[in-house]
Amino acid sequence: MLIKARDLIRESWTLYKNNFLFFTKIAAWLLIPAAILTVLPAIDTGGKFFGLINIFSSLVYLFTIFFLASLISIALVLAINGLLKKEKVDMKAIYSASYSKIISYIWISVLVTVAILGGTILLIIPGIIFSIWFSFSLYILILSGSKGTQTLSESRELVKGYFWPALWRWVAPYFVFGLLLTIIFVIPVYLIGLAIGNPMAGFAVETPWWADLISSILSILTVPLFTIIGVLIYNSLKKEKEATTK
Repeated sequence: MLIKARDLIRESWTLYKNNFLFFTKIAAWLLIPAAILTVLPAIDTGGKFFGLINIFSSLVYLFTIFFLASLISIALVLAINGLLKKEKVDMKAIYSASYSKIISYIWISVLVTVAILGGTILLIIPGIIFSIWFSFSLYILILSGSKGTQTLSESRELVKGYFWPALWRWVAPYFVFGLLLTIIFVIPVYLIGLAIGNPMAGFAVETPWWADLISSILSILTVPLFTIIGVLIYNSLKKEKEATTK
């Protein structure tokens, strides 16, 4: 039986909580470029320095964050899958495997993004359909070894007959944890705003740098949690499909 949404939420949170420091060590690399981009404009007097390097720094930042995000995503999937299987997690081996898969990962990310954007441009509904069809492409690349467009085909085949259950299992935990993340963000931002005499400063149209930094930190720290959700859904769906085809 496909994992239930409530069990998905419970199991993903338990694994995340029990291995928080371990996951934080992996995801923390994303804090470096995020902190630089957030703080640099705030310390730039008059905006002259930042204005001169804005284009260059933005390009470097985007490339760095995309490369790091890709590497970390692969490493997290491998580490999480190992933990779920009660295997010994060797981070040196995982990073080595991550580097070997990163070009394929980036290529499949582009293919999936283009497919989803293409469907969304046509209509919202095709975009949603494509996003569910191809939502497991990257997991298939990392955990099964398939490459290129084959991962998209295998992802669609995996979802076949389980579209609505898969959609619900993506939406439910994202809604629950997204709501909790919003509440966690609001509390410190409000308290800092209250301390500086403007409780709503962090919720203005142009948010201050410290509010952006808090948002970035929280988002990065929860990357492993949302990755766990994907791995759990993928493994459960794969197991269910294998059982029904026997």
